[in-house]
Amino acid sequence: MNTKGSNFFPFVIDLTGKKFMFVGGGKVTERKIKVLMRFLTSPDITVYSTNFTDHLKSLQEQNKISLIHTDASFIEDDVLLSYDFIIAATDDKMVNQRIVDLAMDRKKFYLNTSDKSKSNFFFPAVTIIDDLLIAISSLGRSPKKVKLFKKLLEGLNVSN
Repeated sequence: MNTKGSNFFPFVIDLTGKKFMFVGGGKVTERKIKVLMRFLTSPDITVYSTNFTDHLKSLQEQNKISLIHTDASFIEDDVLLSYDFIIAATDDKMVNQRIVDLAMDRKKFYLNTSDKSKSNFFFPAVTIIDDLLIAISSLGRSPKKVKLFKKLLEGLNVSN
């Protein structure tokens, strides 16, 4: 058995009522929110940043997410209290680490997109084939392999 990442377990959980905080309003945040939106009927997602992609702005206009225009460097630790999952996805590694440190202190689930080794959860690649929900993860080590494996699975004909 491979013991790399042996402390991680692939839960399938009900996200009803869970609150997500993203720090950084770029493409990485956009991609992760797109995945979440496939699974949440009424998402509670807030993005803190000074800049937002057009897609994120569109989601806010549709009242699907909240955008808070702020410098991530100045986010106070009490802001994290009301969130269950904190995703640090800025282009500044030091800011990401600061957010993750705050999340750790508050015993939250946290993901540092610039340093996966400083994360206690990951966004797996997810696909739904018929009545199967399949999540694939390399624990942040090999996104290319994950993407390839997901494509292979989606190409299978598993219908009864």
